[in-house]
Amino acid sequence: MIRTRDFILYLLCLFFVVLAAVYTGVSDLKVSQFGLGFIFSDSSMDTPPVKAQKPDDVFNRESRIAQLREKISNGDGDREDLSPSVPTPVTDQVPPEEETENVSDRTAQYCNTAANSALVAVWPSNVVLQEVEGVRMGYVTEVEEVVVGSSTELERTQKVLFEIPVRYTSAAYTTCLPDTLVGITPSGQPLINTNASQYQATAANMLIGYSRDGFAIYGVDEDAALDACGGTVVSGVYRYHIRANEAFILGCYSHIPTPINF
Repeated sequence: MIRTRDFILYLLCLFFVVLAAVYTGVSDLKVSQFGLGFIFSDSSMDTPPVKAQKPDDVFNRESRIAQLREKISNGDGDREDLSPSVPTPVTDQVPPEEETENVSDRTAQYCNTAANSALVAVWPSNVVLQEVEGVRMGYVTEVEEVVVGSSTELERTQKVLFEIPVRYTSAAYTTCLPDTLVGITPSGQPLINTNASQYQATAANMLIGYSRDGFAIYGVDEDAALDACGGTVVSGVYRYHIRANEAFILGCYSHIPTPINF
């Protein structure tokens, strides 16, 4: 016979075994949102793990926010452009050359008949051409004997004969030729319009003189598109060229010519 005490011990052992089995089979116990009971949750209902934030990330984020606030307070804008920067192409800064009409049947546009300048006959041989502060100045050095005490000394003075402005851009109009004196050579001598044949063998990059309206005059350039006066634009600068087989240097002036009187 089973005694009463042994039976009770048996029941207690059985109870603890069952309780342990139940406790082992339960994966999780959670208190419901309203605190009304227990919820047995399986793995599909588990809350996804939260990614831990590194201390460095927190520091960088706070530092970034501080930088943006400082930028806004300095008036640099209220947000930063995060789009990828595209390098700006560097273009040539030389002004584009102006298009001019290639006039094949040009004529010298004199204001009246082709009058020769009276200055050519009395032009000094010792004229010096010098550019000073945007002006091409032609002067001569005159020598005069001056009596000093019982002796004489030579006194040299410079006399300015003409001043021609230095120009790089043509005007919106043209001017007729008052006479055949159209410019000055680099050596300071007169450049006569009817003496074009003397320069027919000059190269396009050879400077032969300066016009009375302030532009440089170069040699023959058959490839350039010249306007009615004989000018074109090279690297943003207006200048004249001689045409092969033409009996004149300039067809007209592209600006107002400077009067030369002495």
